[in-house]
Amino acid sequence: MNRKTFAILLAFLCMGFGDAVGPFVGLAKEQFALSNFEAQLIAFMGFIMFGLLSVPMGLVQDRTGKKFVLMLGLSIALVGLVLPLFGLSSYALFLLTILLLGAGAAILQVAGNPIMRDVSEPGKYSRNLSFGQFIKAIGSLSGSLIPFAAAKWMGMDWKVLFPIYVASLLITLIIIAFTRIQEVKADKEPATLASCFSLLSNRFVLLMVLGIFVYVGIEICLSSGVPILLSSHYGIDLKTWGLLGNAFFFIAILTGRFLGSVILSWVKPHSFFRMTVALSVLGLLLIFVDN
Repeated sequence: MNRKTFAILLAFLCMGFGDAVGPFVGLAKEQFALSNFEAQLIAFMGFIMFGLLSVPMGLVQDRTGKKFVLMLGLSIALVGLVLPLFGLSSYALFLLTILLLGAGAAILQVAGNPIMRDVSEPGKYSRNLSFGQFIKAIGSLSGSLIPFAAAKWMGMDWKVLFPIYVASLLITLIIIAFTRIQEVKADKEPATLASCFSLLSNRFVLLMVLGIFVYVGIEICLSSGVPILLSSHYGIDLKTWGLLGNAFFFIAILTGRFLGSVILSWVKPHSFFRMTVALSVLGLLLIFVDN
């Protein structure tokens, strides 16, 4: 692994910090005595930026470069996470923190995959990208595991995440800033808003986009709602064992992605898709079983 690839892998780790919004929902609900609607608004503020910024930042990236967009995402997330270091005194300030963290993660996601191709050695892009997603999953898990460890064994508050994330983002930003990356530019006109949305005229692309929209919505609702469900229905402490429910959710996703890559080598994609949809529906129905 070369130095450039290592730098981008650090960006993938920081990209995973955006998934900490899920654990934050339950923790902030208890911290600020929020209603369920107010708590879920935290997840909305975090992930709405993916919908608002993905296409515009792709257009900006076509004109300014991937490294610029990557550093912009790191900087915005850093600003958001620095705010709580001066005191997390209000729900409104926390929403602003989550909004900026979500914006930074969304921008990082726009630049992450393309720039990984630029820093990968010939024939190593797929391997590096898969490993990058694994590193991102570590960042996602940190939002549950670090507060759990801090509360269970060190008697510390869940807000210990903020200085850890700030330090990680700052180190990554400095390393990438001093890393020279030779970007590969496409031999075509930069994309426009019209050219992006014209893709939706293809029925299959439209269905794919809608499918991703529904899936991501379910994933976010589950990741943020599981700790609250464990707390309200089973009396599990959110600051300790409740967070493990969220960690288990991300571990299941990580395991499923790995198994899927293996199973798809000998099972037809459409058959595998139908099987996983059936299992997912069964899992959702089991949530409503009062056991």
